[in-house]
Amino acid sequence: SQLNTMEAEYQKLQEQLETAETALNNTQNELKEKVRLQTESSRKILELEGRVSTLKSTRNKRKVEQLKATNDFEKRLKTLEGINQELSAVNNHYEQDLAVAKEENNRYSLELRAAANQRENLTRENHKLKKKLE
Repeated sequence: SQLNTMEAEYQKLQEQLETAETALNNTQNELKEKVRLQTESSRKILELEGRVSTLKSTRNKRKVEQLKATNDFEKRLKTLEGINQELSAVNNHYEQDLAVAKEENNRYSLELRAAANQRENLTRENHKLKKKLE
């Protein structure tokens, strides 16, 4: 009778261990995906920062080129204002994309931290269950 009880308890612990190991594997897979998403998000941020920088440089170069191209002040002013408006609109768009990418990156960082904590908890729980089995 006591042996049957111990065998049943052992079986229960074995099932708990298998459940914990499955949860740990799932968490590790989620963690890998979140790392991939964070890496992608970081790459987007770098790309968008590069675009913003290039855009600012291009805008300044165009201003200089337009000033050299004509002596007519009104014509130069209107041309520059048009270029500046176009580039400002594009720049604003990229800055908005950059802000969204940074928010995504922050969210992925938080999710990654939460998944890592969950993995640690499951690992501890798994270890405790293994100790009980021994």
